[in-house]
Amino acid sequence: MVGEGNLGNLAIEFIRRTPRTSAVAKRRRNRRTCRIEELESREMLSVAPWNPELFYTEHDSIVSSSLITSASLETQPDLQPRNFFTYGTEPMVITTQTIAAEDEPSQVIDSPVFNNADTIYAHFAIRNAGAVAAVPFTCTLALTGDNLVTPTVINRNFNNGLQPGHWAWYNNIDLGTLADGEYTLTLAIDSDNTVEEADEANNTYTKTFVVGTPYTPATPSGFTATPGSERVRLSWNAVSNATHYILERSPNDTNNWERIGGDVTGISYMDTRLAANTAYHYRISAVNTTATSAPSDSTQATPFFLPVPELSSLPGAEYAIFLNFNGNEVGTTLNASDGNAIPPFDLDGNPYSFSDEELQMIHDLWLYTSEMFCPFNINVTTVEAEAVGKMGSHVCFGGAGAGGAGFLNMATIGETVSAMVTMPNSSGLLDFPRGLQGTGQTIVHEVGHNFGLIHDGPGRDDYSDSNEYYPGHNVIDATDTAGYWNAVMGGTYYNDSLQIIQFSMGEYPDATNQEDDLKIISDRTGYRPDSDLVFEYIAGQNIAKGIIETSGDEDSYTFNVVESAEYTFTAISGVTIQDVQVSSLYYVLTLKDADGDTVFEEYSPLNSFFVTRTIELGAGEYTLSIAGAGIAATAEQKGFSNYGSLGFYEIVMSANVLDLLGSVLDLLN
Repeated sequence: MVGEGNLGNLAIEFIRRTPRTSAVAKRRRNRRTCRIEELESREMLSVAPWNPELFYTEHDSIVSSSLITSASLETQPDLQPRNFFTYGTEPMVITTQTIAAEDEPSQVIDSPVFNNADTIYAHFAIRNAGAVAAVPFTCTLALTGDNLVTPTVINRNFNNGLQPGHWAWYNNIDLGTLADGEYTLTLAIDSDNTVEEADEANNTYTKTFVVGTPYTPATPSGFTATPGSERVRLSWNAVSNATHYILERSPNDTNNWERIGGDVTGISYMDTRLAANTAYHYRISAVNTTATSAPSDSTQATPFFLPVPELSSLPGAEYAIFLNFNGNEVGTTLNASDGNAIPPFDLDGNPYSFSDEELQMIHDLWLYTSEMFCPFNINVTTVEAEAVGKMGSHVCFGGAGAGGAGFLNMATIGETVSAMVTMPNSSGLLDFPRGLQGTGQTIVHEVGHNFGLIHDGPGRDDYSDSNEYYPGHNVIDATDTAGYWNAVMGGTYYNDSLQIIQFSMGEYPDATNQEDDLKIISDRTGYRPDSDLVFEYIAGQNIAKGIIETSGDEDSYTFNVVESAEYTFTAISGVTIQDVQVSSLYYVLTLKDADGDTVFEEYSPLNSFFVTRTIELGAGEYTLSIAGAGIAATAEQKGFSNYGSLGFYEIVMSANVLDLLGSVLDLLN
C-alpha cells in the first residue's frame, strides 16, 4: 500500500509491501499537497516482509549533532530518536489508544497518569541522521517501575536497516495493564550494537508515567546555601522519583519569590552575578510527573566580593577564552559527579580569599593558556565583561581531583560552562612542571574540544576504544638536547618530563587523527593580526618581540653595522613560569649578510628555548630572522615538523651602534 499525506510542515510519502513476488497493488489515500523545501529526494524505501507495527517514511532532512564531526556523519550512519511531526516534540507516545500502522499518533492522548484497568500502548519514532545506511538492527523497550521485580523487555527488529535521511516508527506496542505506581519506559536504539555509528551517545530516550492516583514528591532535605564571590552555591539531597527541582529566590524571605535556573535536574546549582554583601533567601520544591512538593524552609546566604586579577591577552578580539576562578553552574553532562555547580578555585581550604600562591597560580595558568593560543585572534581573559556574549570557551576551575572535561564545539560565552578543570591538591598543583604544566595542558586540551578538536592517538600497540590518547615521544634536538614531544589533543599527562606541546595534524607514526588543528581553529577565529616588526632601544639593548602565528611564518629584521665589532644576539621563545621556560615554538635563528650568505644558524634547545651567539661582524647590511622549526625523524627516533612550532619570541641585540632600519619583512611561506 502506498499513501501520501501532509505530516506537519513536510510532505511525506510512505510505503509498505506484502511478502509476495508479484507487483504490489497500490492505492492513493488522503492525498493533500504541501509546498516543501526540505524534501528533495522522492526515492521510496522498500520493506519486506511487512510488520504491521513498523512503518518507514520517505527522506528526512539531516541534522548534525554538535557532539560529532561532519566528517563522521558523511561516512557513518547515526541512529537517534526522532520527533513525530504531528505530535509536538516527542519521539515516544504512551497512550491507551491504538492506531493504524501508517498513521502518526497525532490525535491520541498522551497522559502521564493511567488507570490500573487500562491497557497501555507505546509508539516511538527513530531516524538515521547520517549519510550512510544502517544495517539491520534491534530496538529495545525496557519497562521498569515500582511493582516490577524485573524489567519488562520488548524487542522490535528493523530487518531492513534504515537508509540515510529516512525515519520510521513503531505503533501499538502493548505494555499490558499495570498496578498502581510510577513507571519508566526506556527506548534503546541498536541495543545489540550491530551498527557502527557516528555518535553512540544519542541512542536512548526515556519517558516516565504513573498508574493510579498521582502522588506528591517529598520536599527536598539538606537544602543549603554557600556564599561565594558574587554568587551562591545551592545544594540538596535527591528526592526519589523527582524529575527536576524548582529553585526560588527572594530578597526578604516573605514575598517577591522569583524562579531561577529553570528545571534543575541535578542536586546543586550556582546562582551567579549577585550583588556582594547583600542577603539572598532561597527555597526549593521537587517535581515529579504528576505533582510538585511543598517548598522547603528558606535558607539564606550573603555573597562577598573576591577580586580575580584582571588579565587579558588580546582585548577587543572577537573570540574569547574566559578563565573563571569563582565557580559556576555547569551542565550535569559535563560534571555529573557534582550536579550542576563547580565550587570556586581553592587550594588552601579558604574559599573567601585568594592566597598569594593562588593569585600566582591564576596568573600562571592565564599566561600558559595565552601562550598556547597566541597565534589566533582570541582574547584569553579572566575578565567576565571581556568575554560574555562572544563566541569561544568558558573554562571553570574548581572541585576535587585532577582532570578535565569539555564539550565539542564552542558556543556563545554566558552562564553555561563549556569546559571544566578540576584541581589536584595544593602540593601536587604547585610542584611544577608536573602539576602546573599538567593543569595548563588540561586547559588547552579541553578548550581544544570547545573549538572542535578531537583526541589524537595512539602511536602504540595497546590502542583500544578506552585508550585513545597519544602518549608522546622522546626527541633529540639539533643541540643534542633531549626533550619530549606531544600533541595538545593527546595524553600530555603520560610523561612527567618537561614537554613541548603543540597542535598537530597527525604526522607522527601510527597517528589515528589527521585533522588539521590549526585550520579548524583559525577557520573559526582567524589568526592574530600581525604587528610591526621593529627593534626598540631599551636600557642599552635593542629588543624585538613578536609572534610566529602560522606554520612557515618567518619574521625578519634588517639592520646596518656601522663599524666592525663583536656583537651578541640572544633569543628566547614562550613564557617563563616559576623559573621554567614553557613554549610551543621550537625555532631557528638565522643571520645572513647582504649577499644572502648565512653568517650563523642556531636552533633553540628544548630544555630552555634560549639561544645566544656572539660573533665578529664587519660593516654592512645584515638580516636576522626567526622561524618555527622541526626535528627530522630518523631510524632511531621520531621527530616533529614545524607545523605546531608557533608562539611568542623575544630577540635582543646588544650593540648600541646598530643602525636599525626598523620594520622590513614578515615573510609568510
